[in-house]
Amino acid sequence: DSDDASNEVSSRLLTYFSEVRDLSLKCIDDYRERNTDGMRSGGTKERCITVVEERFSTSAGASTLQNEEDNRNLPQEGHFIIDAFISIKTTHQSDNKEIEVEITLEVFAHTSHGISLVNKIRGPMPGEICRTNRRWRRLLKRQQASSSTSLHPSKS
Repeated sequence: DSDDASNEVSSRLLTYFSEVRDLSLKCIDDYRERNTDGMRSGGTKERCITVVEERFSTSAGASTLQNEEDNRNLPQEGHFIIDAFISIKTTHQSDNKEIEVEITLEVFAHTSHGISLVNKIRGPMPGEICRTNRRWRRLLKRQQASSSTSLHPSKS
């Protein structure tokens, strides 16, 4: 069902963002409408995962002197903000049981450092979320190999 598909993709996104190397991210999973044109349209609310650097989140706690210097000319969300909207694409084929989920990223980087961080986050995302990159292919191959050996145990 479409809620299960949306929850699965949301879970994969949250896991992906929590495992980004050398960067601590804060994720907010909520429902809200898109704001691509800068105007509120009163449209439908979609599931959205908003991502900022953890050190810039309001719950990060006391900041260090170095962070204060870094934060001086930045807005409250820091170097960048990523909104990952999750939507279900409707298919007109009634016999098709597959549900297509679309992830739309709305990204804003305030600095060139923010652009490089966004690119670092965004680059491997399709392979990780769709589980089609080398890591997932190897894992699937190992799982298939172990399940085939357990189904056909060797005779001693």
